[in-house]
Amino acid sequence: MALHLRVTGACALDCVFCSYPDRSLRFDLAALARRVRASGERLVQVSGGEPLAAPRAGLTALLTLLRRSGKLVELQTSGVLAAELPAAYLARLAGLVDCFNVNCPAPDPATDLAVTRTPGAFARREAGIRALCASRRPVRLTFVACAQNLAALPRFPGYVARRFPRVGWLQVSFVKAQGRAAGRPDVVPTHARAARGIVRALRAARALGLRAEVDHIPVCHLPGFVDSHVDTWKMRRGEAGAHLSDKVKAPRCASCSLAAVCPGPRGDYEAVHGR
Repeated sequence: MALHLRVTGACALDCVFCSYPDRSLRFDLAALARRVRASGERLVQVSGGEPLAAPRAGLTALLTLLRRSGKLVELQTSGVLAAELPAAYLARLAGLVDCFNVNCPAPDPATDLAVTRTPGAFARREAGIRALCASRRPVRLTFVACAQNLAALPRFPGYVARRFPRVGWLQVSFVKAQGRAAGRPDVVPTHARAARGIVRALRAARALGLRAEVDHIPVCHLPGFVDSHVDTWKMRRGEAGAHLSDKVKAPRCASCSLAAVCPGPRGDYEAVHGR
């Protein structure tokens, strides 16, 4: 389980699947520090909105506190601001985190625009990814699979291998039916439809020698890739956390041979597509 810190609601993008579209959250170092001190979790995920849009002094102070507290720090970002930050500031941030997790929803500008609804975001993200890679910290690219980008998903590993040779770590995350995607079958595809593209992408990543993992879709839809599923790893370790609390075992799960390593579909998915 991880401590998830939303540091700001500010964001330059307008993603169709945004799970946190509230832009009113303001950076509050004191409140964030209290949460850190009260938590026993080793991994801390710093997100937003867009954490790179948070006040620079405040974000640096928070990350310094996390580092001094012995935490593992993952900074989750869209990447679009990274190349526009002063190089010294970006280097300072890189020295305080363990990895950057970049939301990268498309391998081409047209698909990116369909998802982010923000002209120019694709080029800015590419520049940002290159800047983050230059920091020498591990960079993971996370592709949130939704109805608007499924057709492009199988091309994603090849795109990454060509454009960002320093990135060797990918994740495909099935869209959460939260925030803007709540109750929307036009954004949240069925598992069966999404699985075809996800499996093709995982095969492509394997062929390219890229580390690839997947989450938020039941493992029964991923033949040959059960061991690539984040939830499966956690269940085998006996971990508690959101991977259990936000999932719901469907009646059909009882007879599944993978029931011991799969928490079932997300509850918000069931609200869109039923059981």
